[in-house]
Amino acid sequence: MLGFAMFNASPVEQQPCAADINRWLSEGKLRAVIGKSLKLQQAAEAHRIQEENTLGGRGDLTGKIVLEP
Repeated sequence: MLGFAMFNASPVEQQPCAADINRWLSEGKLRAVIGKSLKLQQAAEAHRIQEENTLGGRGDLTGKIVLEP
């Protein structure tokens, strides 16, 4: 799975999907891909990267952006 958007789903539809995803994560059947890891102090940079890689952007980032303490 490369992506999954639930914002258009109702809470009733979201609940079983979230339960499945959480179960797959805990069972090791699904893992998050980290595309970029930055320090918390670089949150503004992370936001810029996110904006540049959303629909209509460059789209060259694959994975999640993680902020570390």
